[in-house]
Amino acid sequence: MPFGVCKIGSVVRLEEMAMKIRKKTTKTYHCGVCKTGYPTPQEAENCEKYPVEQRVANIGDYVRISEKRECLMADPKIDPYYVAEGVITGFSPPLPFDMEYELKWLGGKRERLNSHVHLYYVRYTCPRCNEEREQSVFALEFTILKSKEKTASE
Repeated sequence: MPFGVCKIGSVVRLEEMAMKIRKKTTKTYHCGVCKTGYPTPQEAENCEKYPVEQRVANIGDYVRISEKRECLMADPKIDPYYVAEGVITGFSPPLPFDMEYELKWLGGKRERLNSHVHLYYVRYTCPRCNEEREQSVFALEFTILKSKEKTASE
């Protein structure tokens, strides 16, 4: 039988030294819309009741992101700030609302508060260093410059 030293001068079997592992089981309840986990079924049901924001753009739409971006790779003689323009490459499934998004972009408009939202992925080329980048933005953070549907019908 293997032995181990536990205290100074006392010899104890390794079986006696084994730690007891406590397992804790937690139940998580998920929203059927955004799949976010909640500790109670009531919270998950409340989340499911929130509306889902309509998608305002499609993959392939050419957009301008409202907030200025900063290029840290740019020449120090050039202004590092720029407005990004690029193509939507995808979007997320509905996500739970984000407090910063609601306060900053929605301005507390009651009809739009507490709704599931989509993130849009925009691929663009930095005009300062010509590096290709991808940015995730909410619907109100960009303006559609050229819609794929409009160009296809022309």
